[in-house]
Amino acid sequence: MQRKKFSPETITQTILQLKEQNLLNDDDFARFWMRNRDTHSPRSQRMIQTELKLKGVSSEVASVATQDIDEVDAARRAAAKKARVLNGLDKDTFRKKLSSFLIRRGFGWGTTKKVVEEIIVSIKLDKHK
Repeated sequence: MQRKKFSPETITQTILQLKEQNLLNDDDFARFWMRNRDTHSPRSQRMIQTELKLKGVSSEVASVATQDIDEVDAARRAAAKKARVLNGLDKDTFRKKLSSFLIRRGFGWGTTKKVVEEIIVSIKLDKHK
């Protein structure tokens, strides 16, 4: 509204009305964003918190909204989906690409290494490929 040159009073009044009607609620938005990310494109707790902060949500609200994320479970779900795309690669290339993918999603090295090794064992990648 500032870019459209509305007065500060109009902006304040509009924000108050939206909050009263529960149309502007950072808590609800943060929970929605977290559930959507977790369902469709799993990421680490830290990455989702960063995304929320970039959208203007406070650190405290972002922390509360993401507190129940299971990092290992989220990494497994993301890795399983990506592993189908990487199927057919040799073991070393598969490991590097899947690890890089999980790191870009914000998962720590310990979680990434654990999940990548689990996936490799579960799909029985041949050691000689």
